[in-house]
Amino acid sequence: MPSTYTNNLGIQKPGTGEQSGSWGDTVNTNSDILDVGINGVLSLSLSGTSSTLTTSDGVVSNGQYKTLVLTGSPSGTHTITISPNDSQKIYFVRNTTAQSVVFTQGSGGNVTVATGTSKIIYSDGAGATAAVNDLTSVFAMSNPTITGGGITGSVINNTIIGGSIPAAGTFGSVTSPSLGSGGSLSLSAAGANPITASTNGSERLRIDSAGNVGIGISSPTASSRLHTYQSISSALVPSLTVGATYTTGNLSHGVGFSINNNPVSAGVYVTEANGPGANLVFTTAADFVTPTNTERMRIDASGNLGLGVTPSAWGGLYTQSFQMKAGGFLTNNQLNDVHFGVNAHHNGTSWLYTDTNTATRYEQFNGGHFWLTAPSGTAGTAITFTERLRIDTTGAIGIGGANYGTSGQTIVSAGSGAAPAWGNLSVAGGGTGASTLTGSV
Repeated sequence: MPSTYTNNLGIQKPGTGEQSGSWGDTVNTNSDILDVGINGVLSLSLSGTSSTLTTSDGVVSNGQYKTLVLTGSPSGTHTITISPNDSQKIYFVRNTTAQSVVFTQGSGGNVTVATGTSKIIYSDGAGATAAVNDLTSVFAMSNPTITGGGITGSVINNTIIGGSIPAAGTFGSVTSPSLGSGGSLSLSAAGANPITASTNGSERLRIDSAGNVGIGISSPTASSRLHTYQSISSALVPSLTVGATYTTGNLSHGVGFSINNNPVSAGVYVTEANGPGANLVFTTAADFVTPTNTERMRIDASGNLGLGVTPSAWGGLYTQSFQMKAGGFLTNNQLNDVHFGVNAHHNGTSWLYTDTNTATRYEQFNGGHFWLTAPSGTAGTAITFTERLRIDTTGAIGIGGANYGTSGQTIVSAGSGAAPAWGNLSVAGGGTGASTLTGSV
């Protein structure tokens, strides 16, 4: 009976009654095959773009070595075919060449060992459909220790790098990082060093040692939380600061705007109101290089709008009023009316003086027009308005209230400092009222 050979290492199995007197040679050869198959290291020099890793029967061959150190100078990506395709193999591979090396055995799948990397691979020996698989790609390690080099990959799952007090380190390329279920990601920089993020060779984001965050700018100012740059001209580059502060009464926080990374020169801020509400404050500055911010507009917690002035305590149905600098106002009480005037506001109960001065009010109500005045009064005290003139929906004119006069009367002046009144027109030759005039008036 002739000799046979093992499928994976090609170890000779002499037939019954064979090799009388030469068994020693066969045993020695088999021992050598077992030796390289268990612990053998082969320096495999590569050239060109393809080669074959062959396991031969009964002799020591390169396909039987357990560890392969790939050397040489292949001209491009190099493909190594494991032969025969029905041989099951496990290889420890280290690629020291300047090219990637692909291991294949059949049509079932290949493994690429990139330049400068190592892998543990196995072939399943399935014949024409044989596949080569990467064991290291699915290793599960509960407590790995990385003492040098870099980390390149796509997933770091539930693992803290550097421990609770990370040491200084450099992370190269981490592609598409993701977290395990319920995990969190922590980034730290040693000492006063910043944390930065870049794309396409340019820095895009920076967190400096003071905690300031800059997007599109490498030097966020000390008062900033977030800067963004978007150039609109070569001379002026606007930036946005989130978390800017403005102090007028209660401390305000909001969004500030600046030019060329100068201090904030305009902003929108939220400031605490009296009670649980909040005010929205708008500021600008005349100089964007050394700005002094001034409040220009405010919307208070009740919805009242002040332009150049803090809105007075409008209340009741008169909330959501518009008040201007120097006492002007526009309001309504939600009853088909509107009020324009100076130096007055309504607290929901009565009209009050805003400043110590005279007050005026013009009202449109249910299609009528009304003009009212008040003498000088003290700020914060009640106003007694006196109606001076009205025009009702029919066009009738009332003086001093609903006083429309009688038919034929005219408005007669009382002279400077006194209100006019309805009166009769004197006619030359005697008589009053309207008539056909034949003389002079």
